[in-house]
Amino acid sequence: MPGMKVGSLSLTALYNAVNHYFPDLTNLFHSINDFRQAGKIEYEPELIIWMSILERLAGFKSNNDYEKALNSSSEIEKNISYFLEEEIDELPSLDTLCYFFMKLQPKELHNIINKMFHNLDRKKFINKLKTKGGHLLLAIDGVQTFSTHREIEHSINREHKNDTKTYHQYFLEAKIVSSNGFVISLDTEFIENPTSEFDKQDCEQKAAIRLLERIAKEHPHLKFIILGDALYCNSVIMDICNSNSWGYSLTFKGKTKYPLLLEYINEEYNLSQKSNNCVRILKETTNTKLYVELRWCNNVKYDFGGHGSREINYLEGKIFKVKNGVTSEVTTFSFLVSEATDLTTVFRKFQECRKRWKIENEGFNFQKNNILNIGHSYSSRGHAGQNFYLIAQIAHTIIQLAALTDIAGQVRRRITGENDNLSQSLKTIFTTFWAIADRVKNELLEKIFKPPLIKNMRIRLKFA
Repeated sequence: MPGMKVGSLSLTALYNAVNHYFPDLTNLFHSINDFRQAGKIEYEPELIIWMSILERLAGFKSNNDYEKALNSSSEIEKNISYFLEEEIDELPSLDTLCYFFMKLQPKELHNIINKMFHNLDRKKFINKLKTKGGHLLLAIDGVQTFSTHREIEHSINREHKNDTKTYHQYFLEAKIVSSNGFVISLDTEFIENPTSEFDKQDCEQKAAIRLLERIAKEHPHLKFIILGDALYCNSVIMDICNSNSWGYSLTFKGKTKYPLLLEYINEEYNLSQKSNNCVRILKETTNTKLYVELRWCNNVKYDFGGHGSREINYLEGKIFKVKNGVTSEVTTFSFLVSEATDLTTVFRKFQECRKRWKIENEGFNFQKNNILNIGHSYSSRGHAGQNFYLIAQIAHTIIQLAALTDIAGQVRRRITGENDNLSQSLKTIFTTFWAIADRVKNELLEKIFKPPLIKNMRIRLKFA
């Protein structure tokens, strides 16, 4: 069919991504433990959940904006019915969605995210995110999504000097990060502190223990390298990693948190490990060069206190920029790592350690400031805030699979007969995720969506 246009390319790419990686997703939504009374359910859970996912994928910042768009749409019921694989006569109101998520136990969506991950694992997609050593880089970090002076359930609170309180929705995330652009949510731990004032270090660290212990139980066959910031640079996290045969890379702030350990590291380096250093080029153009001076120190004995002495491995990278012949220091990265370093592994290991930042950039920053809008309160009553956050994690996985692979290129080629190698992914076609979301919104609300289901695709990630 050469010359035929693809009228709903973005929505078609989403549809095929879901059907390729998660063919039973709608059935999973249907099979949740619905709290509502059987026989009186007017709108099935799969309809409510799909409406919420598409709200995020279309970039709506509030339920009010979404409801206005739904009320003026001529095609929305038909288009959503393709994702449900059944016809629907009418859509529930956004108040119905909020009530549903207010009462729904978050563990139901937790289970769906876990099953989605296992689907990706069975389809060998997760293998494409592993390091050369066969590990998955698992970054852990906390994120605050919403705060208010109004008391809300399942939150943390802070007291202020003027006798006022603020309430915050706070989550601890574990995301798989990779060099090909994907950041996939593996698990979420809720941080809530209803009885006393929130302390970041106390609550986030306790949440990290619960989170990592659950991951070890649910994914015993996977090898992880845990990437954590300075908050997790302690013997408790190290012991959890060691007991599960995981690696770790923890941001080290020796001058402020562990000055004695830093002193031991420098002494050992200067005495016996002076040769543990090298220089590697990071980037080079006509008049600018970025390079890193690496040094490392292995097997430094140190007692964190109460947990026994252990051998610490240290890795440092000091980055410099040379522009027009002038050299300036940019920044320094320091890490405590689980395995000893040598000349053959130091640069690869340094690059892996730096990928912790992806949970903040491609993870939280994308979800807050791009199309998923996790910083907006869609509802904070009951469990709604927690469930809407988990909906965003599901939507984030789907949009990455649709936009950072060559699914859109395959859809275009099979429908039109064209072979445009420059337009293999939605991201390369539309440049930004906001542009993709605008297309999804327009196609969902205004166009007649008759998606071709392309089977037996071989998905490539080279355009991520």
